[in-house]
Amino acid sequence: EYDGMMRSAVQSGLVDMVLPAEEMAEKLVGYFSHANRDESERDRRKREVAEQLSRIAALLRMRTGHDFSGYKDNTILRRIQRRMQVLQIDDPTAFYERLRDEPQQVDLLFQDLLIGVTSFFRDPQAFNALERFVVPKLFEGRKPDETIRVWVPGCATGEEAYSIAMLLRENAPRGAASPKLQIFATDIDERALEVARAGRYPATVASDITPKRLKEFFSREDGTYRVSAELREACLFSAHNLLRDPPFSKLDLIACRNLLIYMGPELQEKIIPIFHYALRNNGYLFLGSSENVTRHARLFSTIDKPTRIFQKRSGVGQRLRLPEFPLAAAARQAVPSTRPRATTGTLQEVAERFLVERYAPAYVVVNAAGELMHSSGGTGKYLELAAGAPDHNVFSMARRGLRMDLRAALHKAVSTGQMAVQNKIAVGTNGGRQTISLAVQPLPAEGGTDPLYMLVFRDIGGIKAETEDEPVHTTDDVESANVSQLEKELRETRERLQITTEELESSNEELKSSNEELSSINEELQSSNEELETSKEELQSINEELHTINAELNIRVDELTRANNDMSNLLESTQIATVFVDRDLCIKSFTPAARDLFRLVESDVGRPLAHVRPRFPADGLQADMEQVLNRLVTIERQVEGTETDRRYVMRVLPYRTVDNVIAGVVVTFVDVTRVSLAEEKIGALSHDLRNRLESLETVLDLVPVGILIAEDDD
Repeated sequence: EYDGMMRSAVQSGLVDMVLPAEEMAEKLVGYFSHANRDESERDRRKREVAEQLSRIAALLRMRTGHDFSGYKDNTILRRIQRRMQVLQIDDPTAFYERLRDEPQQVDLLFQDLLIGVTSFFRDPQAFNALERFVVPKLFEGRKPDETIRVWVPGCATGEEAYSIAMLLRENAPRGAASPKLQIFATDIDERALEVARAGRYPATVASDITPKRLKEFFSREDGTYRVSAELREACLFSAHNLLRDPPFSKLDLIACRNLLIYMGPELQEKIIPIFHYALRNNGYLFLGSSENVTRHARLFSTIDKPTRIFQKRSGVGQRLRLPEFPLAAAARQAVPSTRPRATTGTLQEVAERFLVERYAPAYVVVNAAGELMHSSGGTGKYLELAAGAPDHNVFSMARRGLRMDLRAALHKAVSTGQMAVQNKIAVGTNGGRQTISLAVQPLPAEGGTDPLYMLVFRDIGGIKAETEDEPVHTTDDVESANVSQLEKELRETRERLQITTEELESSNEELKSSNEELSSINEELQSSNEELETSKEELQSINEELHTINAELNIRVDELTRANNDMSNLLESTQIATVFVDRDLCIKSFTPAARDLFRLVESDVGRPLAHVRPRFPADGLQADMEQVLNRLVTIERQVEGTETDRRYVMRVLPYRTVDNVIAGVVVTFVDVTRVSLAEEKIGALSHDLRNRLESLETVLDLVPVGILIAEDDD
């Protein structure tokens, strides 16, 4: 009898099985018996599903256009196994065939793969750190005509984007001095983006937001909270595939939290350089608590490690410059530079350049972790490329005999901030040994960047052969023998220490090899950069068109806003209850006066009108609407409220678009209570007057005619 809630649940598309009540118990027992298997059976099923993983990913790519092959296998496998349990399918091959034969099952699997877990100010400690370390710096030196650009990839239903917008609004300068805010929030889930664009959230979000922010940035509507227009205008929500579509550019902040954890190592290694490319110089990257940029330490410096806030390194972009565009290269060839390149200089410049190139010692510049940032010529005697994957760590590149002293000197310089010197270091090079001195000089930091250190190598003497004998001391001199013995023991101790250090570093290298899955090879990064650069060139031309279109759209939006305001005021001033329904007889919109005739709230939009209980006898309303849709006629009848004594004229007429297309039905109710009462009074007066006239006629019939004539003569 009361099946409205159940039918709404079925129509939502989220229900997996629709069964009669008497069959539910048996189905639940079968479902749980299917799910409760022993561990060995589950492992075997998991291996069988993994064999079909590539084929299922291909179906998803063909159906949805999104490639899940690079996501973590365990995440994909769990979701596939869940769908198999729902469909009661044991054989992965049969599940694949079911997906192939029923495309709607692919859509349901796609929805399961989209993990939209988010909330306002999720992890408050991280957002407090963002507000403390990053947000104030975004406004430093910004002019009113400039724009602060933020990108939130994987925004889900938009809570995180709105959270960042609230932080920026709270910390922005007041008045006309405030720069513009532009937050790009993207995702591949269209359903989640619709929720984000609407900006309406359940009342439970009040527990995640402070009362002050709730009052300032939200309005209460029918038991829900809607974000303010000011906040909504700052956020632009659009469908965007982080792995396929070109990124945004010239961004001040990228907040990508808890998205990389679902992706495999190869995808993570591609995405971090994309973020580096999209940010401005000294832009900020905000990641989740389980995400990091360890393999890209050269691209980002750490601002706050516990909350995963990083900053783009300035100057690294020159070493990571992307390949030139063909169009840009052709343009430069067509318009050669008119300034000749300086090939000579003053005598002092020539002499200084020659002195540096010929007589200056070799040097390298590293950071505190030993990552190579810059090197001069002639460092091959001291450093060599390590075997295996390319590694720019100076400790891995140090030649035999140098590594231990190099590590000790750099550690001393980092800890004290002063120059550290190591003398008489024997380095194995070119089949012999070269004695050198090593100086580690801290360099002045620039603009809050990580400190850098210069390692200077100075040769002491020439290269000695490995087989060259040590000087022989006379046996008669006991003191010399003791010194020789002590020196020998010291050399052996140092050699053992060197071997121990090398073994320790070898163990560290083995540990690092387990993390090599998290890094992509240089060719893949180069290929990604080429694609990004090409996409950037296309985006630049598209952006010019979009600026023009946006200007026109802004004008249209203003006109539409004015028209909506006029229409809203018109409908409210007429006090005519009006309900608009679509061709499926579901509510599209309604005027405030309609609440007097239907128990309507804002969340009823999209529900069938028949599921809403009216406050007047409406037995024939459904049939009237169907008749209007079928015959395109207008039906008018008078109805009376059940809870009040008010009377209405109900009109049901077709909803016609500008193109004269029937897109639904319009139901209007005009209050005619006063008119009806006036008609009743007029009817009563007419009846009374008629009775009096009849009485008068009766009296006249009894009066003699002669008397009437005499009276007429008088």
